[in-house]
Amino acid sequence: MVEEIAKILTCSDDLPGFLKNHFVGLLNSIDRKMLHSEDLGFQKQALKRIEKLTEMMGPYLSAHLPKIMVLLMYAIDKEALQAEGLSVLHFFIKQLAKLSSSSTKHIISQIVAAFIPCLERCKENPSINLKKIVSILEDLVVENRLLLRQHIRELPLLPSIPGLSEVNKVIQEARGSTSLHDQLQDAVDGLNHESLNVRYMMACELSKLLILRREEVTALIADESIVDLDVISSLISSLLRGCAEESRTAVGQRLKLVCADCLGALGAVDPAKFKGIASERFKIECSDDDLIFELIHKHLARAFRSASDTIVQDSAALAIQELLKLAGCQASLSENLGNETLRTYEDRVAGGSEVNTRGQRLWDRFSNYVKEIIAPCLTSRFQLPIVTDSAGIGPVYRPSMSFRRWIFFWIRKLTAYSTGPRYSIFSACRGIVRHDMQTAAYLLPYLVLNVVCHGTVEARNSITEEILTVLNAAASGNSGAAVHGAAGGQSEVCIQAVFTLLDNLGQWVDDLRQETILSQTFHTTASKKALGLKVENEAVSNVVELLSSIPKVTLAKASFRCQAHARALMYFESYVRETSGSFNPAATSGLESLNMPGKLGSLDPAGARSNLDNLFSVEDISFLMEIYSGLDEPDGLSGLANLRKVSKLQDQLLINEKAGNWAEVLTLCEQALQMEPSSVQRHSDVLNCMLNMCHLQAMVTHVDGLKSRLPQYEKTWCMQGVQAAWRLGRWDLMDEYLSAGEKEGLVCSNSESNASFDMGLAKIIQAMMNKDQFLVAERIAQSKQALLAPLAAAGMDSYVRAYPYIVKLHMLCELEDYSAFLGEESFLGTTFTLDDPKFLKVIKDWENRLRITQPSLRAREPLLALRRLVFRTNNLGAQVGTCWLQYAKLCRSAGHYETAHRAILEAHASGAPNVHMEKAKLLWTIRKSDHAIAELQPFVPDPDIPIATEASEDNRDLAKIILLYTRWIHYTGQKQKEEILKNYSRVRDLQPKWEKGYFFMAKYCDDLLVDARKRQEDNLAMQSFSKSTVAARRDAAAEIIQAARRSRIGSEISVLFIQFASLIDHLIKLCFHPGQPKAKTINISTEFSALKRMMPLGIILPVQQALTVTLPTYDASLMDSPSFDVFSASNHAMISGIGDEAEILSSLQRPKKIKVSCTGPYQHTELRSLRYVGTKRYA
Repeated sequence: MVEEIAKILTCSDDLPGFLKNHFVGLLNSIDRKMLHSEDLGFQKQALKRIEKLTEMMGPYLSAHLPKIMVLLMYAIDKEALQAEGLSVLHFFIKQLAKLSSSSTKHIISQIVAAFIPCLERCKENPSINLKKIVSILEDLVVENRLLLRQHIRELPLLPSIPGLSEVNKVIQEARGSTSLHDQLQDAVDGLNHESLNVRYMMACELSKLLILRREEVTALIADESIVDLDVISSLISSLLRGCAEESRTAVGQRLKLVCADCLGALGAVDPAKFKGIASERFKIECSDDDLIFELIHKHLARAFRSASDTIVQDSAALAIQELLKLAGCQASLSENLGNETLRTYEDRVAGGSEVNTRGQRLWDRFSNYVKEIIAPCLTSRFQLPIVTDSAGIGPVYRPSMSFRRWIFFWIRKLTAYSTGPRYSIFSACRGIVRHDMQTAAYLLPYLVLNVVCHGTVEARNSITEEILTVLNAAASGNSGAAVHGAAGGQSEVCIQAVFTLLDNLGQWVDDLRQETILSQTFHTTASKKALGLKVENEAVSNVVELLSSIPKVTLAKASFRCQAHARALMYFESYVRETSGSFNPAATSGLESLNMPGKLGSLDPAGARSNLDNLFSVEDISFLMEIYSGLDEPDGLSGLANLRKVSKLQDQLLINEKAGNWAEVLTLCEQALQMEPSSVQRHSDVLNCMLNMCHLQAMVTHVDGLKSRLPQYEKTWCMQGVQAAWRLGRWDLMDEYLSAGEKEGLVCSNSESNASFDMGLAKIIQAMMNKDQFLVAERIAQSKQALLAPLAAAGMDSYVRAYPYIVKLHMLCELEDYSAFLGEESFLGTTFTLDDPKFLKVIKDWENRLRITQPSLRAREPLLALRRLVFRTNNLGAQVGTCWLQYAKLCRSAGHYETAHRAILEAHASGAPNVHMEKAKLLWTIRKSDHAIAELQPFVPDPDIPIATEASEDNRDLAKIILLYTRWIHYTGQKQKEEILKNYSRVRDLQPKWEKGYFFMAKYCDDLLVDARKRQEDNLAMQSFSKSTVAARRDAAAEIIQAARRSRIGSEISVLFIQFASLIDHLIKLCFHPGQPKAKTINISTEFSALKRMMPLGIILPVQQALTVTLPTYDASLMDSPSFDVFSASNHAMISGIGDEAEILSSLQRPKKIKVSCTGPYQHTELRSLRYVGTKRYA
């Protein structure tokens, strides 16, 4: 029937040519009326019609891949339609391979991703449709193994089902022996795929890879290879984008959780190792055609191809259709799509109208693949619904609103306000912005710019009001007031969207001003120039007015609330500059005072302080100190505190917190509580102080007191009490606090974030104690889910800002590992030992993962606390102590000496090895050097007693102790050279392959060499001074030489004093010798024969090259200890002889030049100059 109608209407037998303009409409009709009906018979009939249509389409079939795939994927997901859907899909694949085999590469990943869940289920319960699935995969993969090899290698191995052996064999052959680096790179590519199902499939495969090869991945990160760190950085960036997935489908939600799993399995990689991925600079200023091209090419075509249902796909298709119409693209552009490259541009537009020319130019910019996908939109007949969007009154945003709803409603409101030709562009996208958040986020700055530049005053005010509503909601959340429940993470995504919007607008103003300056250098007509500048200046002034109407303090507070401390500082800096004209008002005030009449050259501190007080309010200084506190800038905090006339208690609290002086912080909190006995914030600060001081039992006692004293805040106290209870292993208290913490009540917002996470940890541990694996998995998933929204917002900004959340995912991953290791056993009922290879593997894996984290207290403390808990439950006291020692080292590095001392005491009580070494390091750090050396001395063996040198862990620890002790006695000068060298040699013998031992020994030898050279130089200088005509100088030099000679009696060096004195005497005589009149030389052999007979000497010739040490290369394969004497006589330039003649130079003082020969590596002739100096000094 269709063929007959086509013949009648077209008068030809070209059925595919007739159908290509009606295919989309037919599929939509089938979809709405039959496939989505409630009648199963209608649905099956719809699939048969789709199959028939695909057969009729002929060569135009590949242009409709996305539309057909969406319908077939919908049918396959329905159990009642799966068999018929698979049959039609199989027919469709065969048709596609016959008509356009290269097009199958665009659907292979999508089909495999759709089949994997079904295949996983078939492993346990074989499906009746398994044979059809296997047949489809064989046709798709096996038959196309050569054509699609590159795409097949990106597929994961399918579940181990007998029927899939051939398919898996082809996939394995295509993948080959892929390196870990290549596998991770493939994962990055898969995570950036346009299809949501493919991204989810690749995320699941990545999760398996990170579990199976975790040790290798950790080693890859630790090696710090530039190439490897690049792929790790790309992987982290892709996973962060996955955590921000805005799809409302079940697959989209699962994708976010799997990406969070992968971040946890990958580990909290140190931000210092992370290389930010350079992104293309967003340029908001562009032509209408550029905007249309970007929308279609980068957003709408992607949304169309990756749509998971027909509603989203049709919305994208409608937007593409309308935008192509606006650009003048006509249906004729798709007629010779395959032969376009053979025609020149002039041929295509010859005789065409201006609209056709414009449309042709736009069409030529698209890639061939995009052209094929969007070609049906040239002839589609989607109807844009005629709706009159009401602008509405008041802001759209509500704190409880999701990001998706907020941005959709705001874009709809802005579209109603938009004007000019771009209104049609924005209106065409009204449908897709409801479903695709990437398109919505892309359009938002263009919409706002259009309304601000060309809209009414009312429209501009509504934008300001909307932005301020979002920011004020965030800023008010930082006031420290009590709030009910936990703050929603979605608000942070909205706030980040506002920040990005303001950045784009500010960038647009800067770009336009720059272009205006550059345009003034070109010759343009005065009228055009004046008109253009007038329009541009009006637009710029409108945008500047909008940006100026948003208080910088509000922006700073909102940024601080989102923990974007660097951005908060940027906004607050702008605020200060607007107020004072400089970010350093003190300097400005000082300069003004210096330039004041009558005060030139003087600065009145009182006047400067008075001006400063007018610029900075008390609240400003307090807020700035909080920002610097978040940036970990202790020096900045101290400087800011000096801006006040009188130091505030809160300032001292912040300064001492950052310095780690927790005892001082506790004292300050006590003072604050005396002034505000009922302050919830101050009591919370006391609890936080106790937690950081590791006074966990005292913290529990304080919590119990607060529960009875301030019962209305019981939820707050119990949430913080949980932090101490699980660290102590007080399970009864943990259960009690959990029960009270889950009740409704007032919460102190400042302590809510970390306490909420600890509540989740405690619930997981509680479930593990009850041996409820299902509940453990559920609560781990809940904890991850709670992190997703703030992680997504932080990831939009930077990895550094997202890092605290990634540390928590790292922690959850290790808790999940231990839960899997326990299996059916209880958290408390089983005790493991280090003899258990599986348990030992878990511990080593944790140690390796810890090394790749940021070496900071904030990052590693919670990880170490969890490990202490695990070791304590297994009665592994030494390992508990080792965790305390690691914590002590972090505290010492951060300057938290009191907490470090406390941790050392805990380590000692737990029986940790080598506590004395960490204690000695702490004593040395706090400048108690004698106590530090005394702490190590009992553990250093007598140098005269031989020790075993077999390589072992004990020997390594002993070598560390001896090395540390030797370095310190060298620095403090407590021992002689012989003993120090003997100790360094013992370190080398104990650990012959330890680089540190050789480094510090070489460093000490270098110091000795410098000292030796200095002694030689000093001896030479003293001998010269001893011949001075100045009595005081001569006597002092003689006294120094005699003292040095007495200290070296009986040693080889004592001979050098005699040689030095004799050599200096002869050289001075030579210096004064007048020589024969008009003679140019002096015969040393005859006139200074005694000098010739002295040779050779044991005196080093002070030449720079001879005094530079060259260390030998070290061969690690040699088992014997290397022998090399830095001070060997053969390695020095020793004076071995003197020339027969001395040249008399033509100068007033008649200086003499002699030739000196050397032994050792410098057996060449040196020229030395002897001069008579007027002050009777000789050289």
